[in-house]
Amino acid sequence: MTSFRSLYHIVRADFYERARSYGFLVTIVLTILAAYFFVPFTDAKYGVVMINEHRGVYNSAWIGATVVMSTVTILSLIGFALVKNAIDRDRMTRVGQIIATTPISKFGYLFGKFVSNFIVLAIIVLIAFLVSIAMQLIRNEDTTIQLLDLLLPFVLVALPVMALVAALAVLFESTRFLSGGAGIIVYFFLWSQVFLNYGVTVQLGNLALSSPMGLEVFYDSMIDTFREQKNVTGPVERADGIIELDRPLETFVWGGVDWTSEIVAGRLAWVVIALAVVLLAALVFRGFDKVMTRESFDLFSIFRRKKKGGKDEGWESSGGLSAKALSGISLQFSFLNLLRYELWLMLKGQKWWWYLVAIVFIAGDLLLPLDMVRSMLGPLTWVWPILIWSSMGVRELRFNTRDIVFSSMHPLERQIPATWCAGFIIALLTGIGFGLKLLLEGDLGGLFAWFVGAMFIPSLALALGIWTRTNKTFEVVLLVIMFVGVMNQLQVFDFMGSMASSPEKGMPFIYLIITVVLLAAAIIGRRNQLQR
Repeated sequence: MTSFRSLYHIVRADFYERARSYGFLVTIVLTILAAYFFVPFTDAKYGVVMINEHRGVYNSAWIGATVVMSTVTILSLIGFALVKNAIDRDRMTRVGQIIATTPISKFGYLFGKFVSNFIVLAIIVLIAFLVSIAMQLIRNEDTTIQLLDLLLPFVLVALPVMALVAALAVLFESTRFLSGGAGIIVYFFLWSQVFLNYGVTVQLGNLALSSPMGLEVFYDSMIDTFREQKNVTGPVERADGIIELDRPLETFVWGGVDWTSEIVAGRLAWVVIALAVVLLAALVFRGFDKVMTRESFDLFSIFRRKKKGGKDEGWESSGGLSAKALSGISLQFSFLNLLRYELWLMLKGQKWWWYLVAIVFIAGDLLLPLDMVRSMLGPLTWVWPILIWSSMGVRELRFNTRDIVFSSMHPLERQIPATWCAGFIIALLTGIGFGLKLLLEGDLGGLFAWFVGAMFIPSLALALGIWTRTNKTFEVVLLVIMFVGVMNQLQVFDFMGSMASSPEKGMPFIYLIITVVLLAAAIIGRRNQLQR
């Protein structure tokens, strides 16, 4: 009974903490927007889920399936970043040491975190379900609400994915190497290569294990229905994502998935796998009992307070000197000194091999053909310092120096510009190879776009850090922009001139305006923090 009460309070405390965060609200908004755009207008000239340039009539089955597709795609990435902070927060707030003194086991503690993560994600899934009902009425093509057709995709497809994401967040936080920003990067590649691309049901004995996202469950049923209704015997193409069209899509009637026991078992198996992941996390989790016993590195010994000596040890007589005779204190502000220390703080702790890789990227940008640099190496060059930029705007909260920094003279007018300039300098230095390549090729428009990109990245990092109070938001957003947008040649995401046609389309000026807006948002956010 005591263990159950401890578990209950762990889940409850974590849920309340998440529900009050900006990240929770932002994730809900993004999920609602994705659900809205994944159900286009009936006469829209773009498609999201298409079978041979056809879409399903907007009945409950089709609406439920498409909204689930958007929900699991968004939440499997952003939801991971949202919930991957429960254990880290206990470390930062020193609650972990208190928990270490209680009878609760490691598995019990991590299981509580898993349940809390799952509840947070499940609530967002519930909101998406309510949005799907609204979307069917808004699109007004088939207004007959079939609750089971809407509900079952959320229960059998979305919730098992959320259980897996919740468990992976616990595992990553329990593993030292994956607990920080590196874990976000590793998970992003796991998400892009396994969650998005792995869409095949695998037969394991008597179990037909679907893919983690389970999207093939919908597509297989849609294709079978399309073949039957349209008398198609040849190959059928399916497409997803936002695809521009020159005319509205034709329609067919899809009645939904036939939820056989085999399909249901293949989906519920991921819940069992999620529990196994939590058990694995308990095996690698080191707990909190030794968190504070580590000695500081000797390099910083000069900053330690000396041990207290005798009563008069180290003191010299002032010879009866009065306070009036002491020299005055002159306050001289040097922005260059502040900028130098901001750079030092950002780069502090980087290993020699980090600088070596950065130099290799610079050399590659200079020596390789421009087309290759634009499409691949240039974006990767600015992904490399992502963990440095992600600390902008959140360092004061993470290291509990908020009261010191915010109480200094003119923190808004001095510290924000210095932080931004430090991030801008890192963008210039790491991307200098790409910039010089554009200059040598005589592409002045591309050079201007690159320069705007160097300003955009620290502005984005600073604004997201201040408003969301976590470094993970920027890490996820920049990775999505780079790998989903820039490297796939989607011009709307081209903030750095990776496409030769972007300057002609005015993309640098658009992102320059966005940069100014982000800087203004960062200043407003920091001003709000100072007034609290």
